[in-house]
Amino acid sequence: MKSVGIVYRKRRKRPQYSDEDIIKIRQKALRLYRRHLVSGCAVVMDDEKYFGLKNDEDSANSGFYTDDIKKTPPSIKYKTQKKYPTKVLLWITISERGCSRPFIIRRKSVSMNADHYLNECIKPILTEFLRKYHSDGNYIFWPDLASAHYAKKVINWMNENGINFVPKEDNPPNVPQARPIETFWSHLSQKIYEGGWEAKSINQLIRRIHFIVRRDGHELCKRTFNDVKSIVREIGRKGPLTEKANKY
Repeated sequence: MKSVGIVYRKRRKRPQYSDEDIIKIRQKALRLYRRHLVSGCAVVMDDEKYFGLKNDEDSANSGFYTDDIKKTPPSIKYKTQKKYPTKVLLWITISERGCSRPFIIRRKSVSMNADHYLNECIKPILTEFLRKYHSDGNYIFWPDLASAHYAKKVINWMNENGINFVPKEDNPPNVPQARPIETFWSHLSQKIYEGGWEAKSINQLIRRIHFIVRRDGHELCKRTFNDVKSIVREIGRKGPLTEKANKY
């Protein structure tokens, strides 16, 4: 029997937008493109993501096959989960030239506040990354709109220390499709939990994250950065729901 070319595709998540959202996004995307994404200017972005001892996002573990549900053991039918699962928060900054060393918060109360962001991420790590990969100063730092990222103390410090960053008024909200760091996270997660790998402790998970970032981080950055500027321009002209804007 000949194949008819039907291929299974996994659905990707995409934000739901109101008409008002689309107007705001288009306006800010155009400002971002025209004011900051100038020719030859490298895009630098950062983000944070939770990682647990095992890959709970793996869709392959979301179901099971059975011919008789009554005979299926509880260990197969039910997926156990702690009320407060053990996890860490990983922050990193990337560009088409590579990635920074990671910053990891490992406490039970996991969050990124303005003090963490400024003193543990921006001052030591972002500045180190910019000196190493963008010493020519021809870059634009594009954070997302998390409250810690635009806290007054953070903005003041970046202004005083000559960090070229996208001001909040030019930063389009809720456009993960324009931010290749979202794809970077997906690839990094696949590498960390490759082959069904699970950590037995927080320390083992942290060692694994550091190892994978050192081994694969730069290559993942090169694979994920592509057409950022043209996608932002597309969003500004036609909105965030076009096919090209949703390529990531």
